[in-house]
Amino acid sequence: CLSAHGSFAKRLDFTQADIDQARVGLGRNERENALLALARRVVRTGGAQAGQELQRARSAGVTDAELIEVLAHVASK
Repeated sequence: CLSAHGSFAKRLDFTQADIDQARVGLGRNERENALLALARRVVRTGGAQAGQELQRARSAGVTDAELIEVLAHVASK
């Protein structure tokens, strides 16, 4: 999966540094970092105690629709 996602990201003009950061769970900005933190929490705990991550995402400008989309993607994996 990592190779396929990396290849796809390159076609979307992500730099190799962007791809390497994403592989270790780091985004390019606070919004991406907040979404990644939420996704990690859901993967690790099923979402238990995710209030801090949800607040961080909302503070970074993530909408409810975007939160649902991210959670749906995580749940599908």
